[in-house]
Amino acid sequence: MNESIEIKLDEAYKQTRMTEERLSNEEIFSNVRKMKTFDEMLAKQMKDEEFKKEYEAIQPEMDVIRAIVDARTSQNLTQKELSERTGINQADISKLENGTKNPSINLLKRLAEGMGMTLKIEFVPKH
Repeated sequence: MNESIEIKLDEAYKQTRMTEERLSNEEIFSNVRKMKTFDEMLAKQMKDEEFKKEYEAIQPEMDVIRAIVDARTSQNLTQKELSERTGINQADISKLENGTKNPSINLLKRLAEGMGMTLKIEFVPKH
């Protein structure tokens, strides 16, 4: 992926991930007023055709990451707890969730099983 696209995505991601644990309520309200939301920043970046092409190219990987994180957090599980349930090293779960490791189908099935879920993969028509 183009390095400038990666940097833009990374900057947008970092700006939207400030947590309440690090900020007081006053700081949160002040920063919310100042910073753009991820969606606003993404909409602006999507006007750049090169960025849009790269962003769309990584969507399947991002969808897998989002599905893993959403499934885990919907059950209020930590990575460590999921690791204990699946026998998958917590560091590997972290790598899956931050996109530095690609999961196999078998690994996805183990994750699903550990969360009491069924893995469903589907092909959908292009718009």
